[in-house]
Amino acid sequence: MLIRPIWYFYEPDNGVQRGVLLLGNPAVMWGGLVAVAACLWAGWRRRSRALLGVALLWIGSLAVWAVIPKSLGFYYYYHLSSIWLCLALAAAFHAWAKGRFARAHEWFLLPVLMLFVYFYPIISAAPLSGPQAFNRWMWFDSWR
Repeated sequence: MLIRPIWYFYEPDNGVQRGVLLLGNPAVMWGGLVAVAACLWAGWRRRSRALLGVALLWIGSLAVWAVIPKSLGFYYYYHLSSIWLCLALAAAFHAWAKGRFARAHEWFLLPVLMLFVYFYPIISAAPLSGPQAFNRWMWFDSWR
């Protein structure tokens, strides 16, 4: 859910404020959750083992953390699951993008690219305008 990203670096460096935040692309992370649901639905209705398998990869990668007793979780724990979300997106577009939605994957690329450009300064240690510049990218309090 992108609840707890990780700040790896946020301080002045070479005379300019810089930051590095580990945060997935919201379009991919949240869109991927919809894709998992779409794969489960289509896999069940169409009896497609491939679609069910892609969704179960994501579910299984989270199930591992459900059995490990941890009271604290960080975004990097979700790395493997986020890879499966990308597969679920591809599978869901392949399964559902028919007719007038045949090019939906191309339209989905627009918000993905726009969000990448938007977050690039804070994930790449680019020069920022000052010590409070990070607030521009903090959509939720838990991201601070």
